[in-house]
Amino acid sequence: ALKHEPLRIDMSSLLSASFVVSFAASCAAFAISSAPFAKNESAFVSDTRPGLCRVKGWLGRVQCVGLEADKLAHSSAACSHRCCMDGTCEVWQFRTDFGCFRGQPAECSRSSYNGFVGPGLQGARIRDPACAARVQFTPTEEVWEHDHILGANFLCSIDPYLRGPDVMQFNGPDGEVYTTRRSGPGLHEFEIFSSCWSNDQHPQRCCQPDDPVNCWSYPEHREYCCRVDSEWDLATDTFPDRHIVISKRLSQDKLRKWEGVIPKTRIDEHEFEAKRLQWRVGTHPPSELCSATAHRDAQGREEEDHSRLRFFWRELRNAGAELSHTFVNLGSGHCQGRDPLYGLLRSDDGHGFRGLAVDVNEEALAKCTEAMANFSVEVTTVHVALSPIAASSQLEAPLAGLLQVAGSPVDRVEAPRPLGVLVVDIDSYDCLIAEDLLRLVRPTLLLLEVAFHIPPPFRFSKLPDAARLGKWQTEYDVRRLDPTAGCSLSYALHHLGKFGYHLLRLAGTDALLAHVSVAPLLESRLGITLPQDEFLCYRRSILWMNLPSSYTREWFFGSRPALAVGNIWSNLTRLNSLMGHESAPFVLDF
Repeated sequence: ALKHEPLRIDMSSLLSASFVVSFAASCAAFAISSAPFAKNESAFVSDTRPGLCRVKGWLGRVQCVGLEADKLAHSSAACSHRCCMDGTCEVWQFRTDFGCFRGQPAECSRSSYNGFVGPGLQGARIRDPACAARVQFTPTEEVWEHDHILGANFLCSIDPYLRGPDVMQFNGPDGEVYTTRRSGPGLHEFEIFSSCWSNDQHPQRCCQPDDPVNCWSYPEHREYCCRVDSEWDLATDTFPDRHIVISKRLSQDKLRKWEGVIPKTRIDEHEFEAKRLQWRVGTHPPSELCSATAHRDAQGREEEDHSRLRFFWRELRNAGAELSHTFVNLGSGHCQGRDPLYGLLRSDDGHGFRGLAVDVNEEALAKCTEAMANFSVEVTTVHVALSPIAASSQLEAPLAGLLQVAGSPVDRVEAPRPLGVLVVDIDSYDCLIAEDLLRLVRPTLLLLEVAFHIPPPFRFSKLPDAARLGKWQTEYDVRRLDPTAGCSLSYALHHLGKFGYHLLRLAGTDALLAHVSVAPLLESRLGITLPQDEFLCYRRSILWMNLPSSYTREWFFGSRPALAVGNIWSNLTRLNSLMGHESAPFVLDF
């Protein structure tokens, strides 16, 4: 972890036990797809400028956001060609029913905003990001160095060995893919794999029976990589993505060199237990519902409602809770896809809801109105850039219209007034704005975006800076992830707990909290006991974060928070400087 030196970042993508997780950013490592290479997707080398547009990674199973539509490209070949001919184009993606998209992505992930990821999706990265560092084949201390982290997004299993080996994947300089597996911190528990295929190493060149090319150092590797079996689809010229073990043939010195630069986590269970018992907020063992896991159902399909907001709402309704069918969605965007309220509002359980969709983007709010018109929901859009020091006054009038009780003027109803659901996802002062609004409303369920890369017990929150507020509101870009924004889980539980909120569930980027007034119903209905231990809930989760997993794990599993808080502080101040807001204020303690 960083001490008081420039940022160090691993250019890796964490793999969960069941699916590949990849990240991409304008100045970070690019996404890696596990989709099989297909000859008909595009040429390995462009026929117009050989050597310039080699495929560096296939993107057939991820969606890259931030690309521009190219309406002149009506096929994957045309999309690939036009990207190649544009010297600024790094990535292209094509689907017949969506068209061609190309350019410089802000993020590539398995999450699909509009059904884009699916059968027929083709795409590739053909150029490195402008400021990306190159990974060397032989690992050195520089392998993981990088001078820019902005926009990186990692899906991290907090406990690296809880669900099997800790797996990391990253790209080599010639298009090969390396995978490392750790089943523990020891050298004997560390394995390295290399992909069979790369830019110049592919079946068309290496697997010809009449004129074999010596692509591999060992005959058994060629035999394995080129073996034709049920994984090969000869009808479509599609061949499988295979990997060979290389660690078994490395000397102990070379293996130690690799092992020394791949992040690893050492856990002293006795020390961790002592820290957990001293610093936790919740005192009861968490239920299985508490921890965020891979967002896929029993059939392997991606879950739309990661927070299970609809599930908890239905359980409360069936338990006889008095519920206000109202909501306030701060940072609503276009109200579709990954919006946490979308699954609830479009379902039968969402019929009759009334609420506010609040966002700084007027175009997104227009799309929200259009989308919600298809459901039995009444939505009022509010175009405003919320201020952490004036949010309640900015929303007072819209809330008055929403929360009229039995036809009586809202000012005659004593605050805080009942609200069904409050969602806060504004990528800035989330906890501060939530605290301010809780003076006016008392939601049954509160869903809050959390900076999970700052682990318990550290209480972190971005603070307002009057000199920068206006600049931030005009320059905000939803596609640019900011690791210095928001608040940590421990901050949220400490500060929102005084309003009567307990942790119910962690979900990817969010924490779902329930008000104490419905705690008995939830406990009886679900067999849980509140407040739940946030340390154990967090440890068992798979969470999105904006810093490398090795940093977060070191801070979380370290025995003494006082030793880690300085490193976290140094990282945050350095990141603020990189973001262009040096000396921006924040609070950090434990």
